Amino acid sequence: MSSRNQSHPSRSPVTWGLALVLLFSIDAAITRTDVLWGPTAFENSGGLRLVFPQTYQVARKIYAPVRDADVRIALLGNSRVVLALREHRLERALARVAPEVDAVVSNLGIFGSFMGETEMLARHLEPLDPSVVVLAVGAPDLARRPTHAAGEGPMDLLRIGWRDGPIPAADFYERVDRWLRSAWPLYRFREFAREAILDRLLGRPDPGPPPQDFATRADLFAHLYSDRVEAVQAAYRVWERDGGLDAYASYLEIAGPGHLARRKQRARSREPLTQETPAVVVFDALLARLARAGRPTLVLLMPENPILVDDATGVFHRPGLADAGARLAQQLAAARGIPVVDARGWLTTDRFLDFDHPIFELEDLEQRLAQEILDALER
Repeated sequence: MSSRNQSHPSRSPVTWGLALVLLFSIDAAITRTDVLWGPTAFENSGGLRLVFPQTYQVARKIYAPVRDADVRIALLGNSRVVLALREHRLERALARVAPEVDAVVSNLGIFGSFMGETEMLARHLEPLDPSVVVLAVGAPDLARRPTHAAGEGPMDLLRIGWRDGPIPAADFYERVDRWLRSAWPLYRFREFAREAILDRLLGRPDPGPPPQDFATRADLFAHLYSDRVEAVQAAYRVWERDGGLDAYASYLEIAGPGHLARRKQRARSREPLTQETPAVVVFDALLARLARAGRPTLVLLMPENPILVDDATGVFHRPGLADAGARLAQQLAAARGIPVVDARGWLTTDRFLDFDHPIFELEDLEQRLAQEILDALER
């Protein structure tokens, strides 16, 4: 028989079937094993931009959880929820309130997440199948733009979805990219897989994870401000002694000048905060997504630093914005049948790291939130 009459192997269904089996086998061998989800050096080294390892760790919690439990709690938000609510401490608080409940907490907050990033992350919740979702939000989250610029936020690493949702794809190519990530796990996690495989091939040094607990504020400062810890501690002691907004701002000039500059910039913004504000539209779409999925949800209005009451001239905040944001969040959540926990006044200034972020070791916050979570389970 002449070669012209022989079928080329590339046209054979068997060839294509074997290729697909090989592709799926490679995909599963990477995305469903420790090749991708095992401990990595890059998540602890600080060598990659901060959002990358944090997003990877959040993806691991969803797609390769350490353990299962009867009750699974997912926390959504940004750096405020990352710093304020430690998983092991909230689990202990739940055990104290209800020893009979076997609960596991997954903190899915990512530093710098805007409302659009949080909405995109919520599209990944199905594998985790949380019993309760706690959506942590504050007025700044509703007032600022809904997403980072392309290439700067976790949305770039997590984008999936057959439909655009509240934030359309920038162009046809980004839309196809979202579809591919939705359908093909190895493509979805390709950035993480590349770094994980390089870690294993190159044997990169791993400094290990940061401490989970700090015995004192001094220990926390030493961890955060190792190069200027004495100056930060001295400025903080001045505030403890003298009190007042000026002394607190002087402490932040040393501890977090970037944070202080961002607060001043935000305070100068006069963009309206209404239901048509872009981030508010995304927030409402996120509530709708959670409601459609039938996931019991709590909206947690995060604690606010009470020292801002002394900022009467609005140097570091927009007077009235917090109340306006709370009213909007409560209104939109009520329309979806979602309860709101107003924790804005739960903490004193000494429980904050700066104007925005509650610090670790918040027994009172964790204990009160544990009870709210248990109440949500019973609704």
